[in-house]
Amino acid sequence: MTGKLLVAALAVAPLWAQPIRVKLSVRADQNFEAELRSYLHRELRSLADVSVVQEAPDYYLEIVAGRSDSVQGVGAYALSCVALRSLPLELVGHALLIQDSRKFLGEAARAVVATFDADVLEPERQDRQRRNPRLTPPVPASPGSSPGSSTTGSSARPAHPSPR
Repeated sequence: MTGKLLVAALAVAPLWAQPIRVKLSVRADQNFEAELRSYLHRELRSLADVSVVQEAPDYYLEIVAGRSDSVQGVGAYALSCVALRSLPLELVGHALLIQDSRKFLGEAARAVVATFDADVLEPERQDRQRRNPRLTPPVPASPGSSPGSSTTGSSARPAHPSPR
């Protein structure tokens, strides 16, 4: 009985009260793909109104990462990110980050999710609020996600600004 009530409550819940569904796809070198995926999942889970899903997403967050070794023996990590709205399918953001340190993976995950939150999800929240202005949405807990803030402390930065 409780399960039926929960499903019924979700069906009539205001749009802003429903989580923003994000499907995460990570493709990377085998030796660090799991680590990068873990960092990204953790950062997405820290957003109170975001649910990481496998089916029926509102947004796709596609990450492709690799590492190359230079002639001098110093390697570089490169991470390409693409954010897509699912309906209609539309590019809503992209970035390229490059760094020469393994600790870059965690920093990059924080930067990617903070930028995705500020540039893509925040306008989604505002749009949901505009569609039903009588309701006041909860304030999501997303530390470090304000536009223009840097939480990484590294030289990792998007090569291209995210379109919106």
